[in-house]
This record gives sequence, structure tokens and C-alpha cells, in this order.
Amino acid sequence: MKRWIIAGWVSLLVIAVAWVLVIRFTSAEWALENLPRVAEGQSWDTPFGEAKLQEMVVVDEVPSAWGGEPTLPAKGATFVLVTVDISNRVERLLCNMFLMGDGQEWNMAAASASNIDESYLTSCPGDSEDVPLTQTITMGRLFEVPISMLDKVSGVHFGLAQSSESSDLIDFSRPHDEVILSGTVRGR
Repeated sequence: MKRWIIAGWVSLLVIAVAWVLVIRFTSAEWALENLPRVAEGQSWDTPFGEAKLQEMVVVDEVPSAWGGEPTLPAKGATFVLVTVDISNRVERLLCNMFLMGDGQEWNMAAASASNIDESYLTSCPGDSEDVPLTQTITMGRLFEVPISMLDKVSGVHFGLAQSSESSDLIDFSRPHDEVILSGTVRGR
């Protein structure tokens, strides 16, 4: 009887360890930790295109698209303008960018995007049909970040893929590439 109890506890321990390992190695944090990293000032080259982080700069306010009051960040936050140069090698190139730091990711500041001057929000080459292959354009995104987190910002999580004829969303079951473009925030 004692052997069955020991075997039961050993089995439970093995299942618990396996469960923890599955959770750990399938988590988004683990995936981010294992993405390739490109040093500041270096280019990232993929079959889809080439990308280089140009700058991450603090912006206190963003001019209005209509000449009215500028868009201000929430209290205790600031805007970070990120620009990436991209040369596309495929038609219908899709780009995805998140600001990263200290295990966190921030999405583009979409809540205020409708009022933001378009020169602050530029598109991926695939968003415009008139961008020829191998032309380099600068993609800009604006992120709203707590001021207390500015020192933690370490770069951008950047992805490239080619859209299908039927969808303009990155489909992670299709070929795609992701990287961390390292950089430091300027203008603090």
C-alpha cells in the first residue's frame, strides 16, 4: 500500500512539473525573451524586407490634424514617437510594432489617433499600393507610456509578413518574421 502512495505522489509531482514547464515555454514572455535582437543602429534583414529603428523620442504634445488644440497624453504619461525605416521586398507587406520595456508591451496610442497630425502616424509600405518594391519609407507610431516607465523602454517588438489576397491582418500561421529592435528613448 505504501508503494502506491509513493507512486501517486511521484506521479503528481511529475504532472505538476510538466504543467509548469508547458506554461513557461508557451507564454508570450518566453516567446519575447527568445526573439532575435538587433542592436541599436543596426538593420534587420528578412526575406520580407529590411527594417532599422531610427529613433524613439519623447513628444510632450502632438499637433492636431485640424489645427485645433494639440493632443496631450494622460496625466502621468507622455508620448513616445517611434520611427522605423522599412524597405519592402514583397507586395502587400504588413508591419506590426509594439513599444517594449521591462517585460511589458505598449500598443499604439489609438485613443487619440483620430486627432493626431498624420505626419506622426505613417504607414507600412504595404498599406499603400503606390509604394514600389525596394523603396525605403519611414513608418511612424505614437505610443503613450507612463513617465515612470520611460527608463525601462528598451526598443520595439517589430514584425513583418505578407498579407494574403483576402486579409490585411498578420496571420501567424503564414510565414512571418519578428525581432526586437533595440534602442533608447531620447528627449527625456
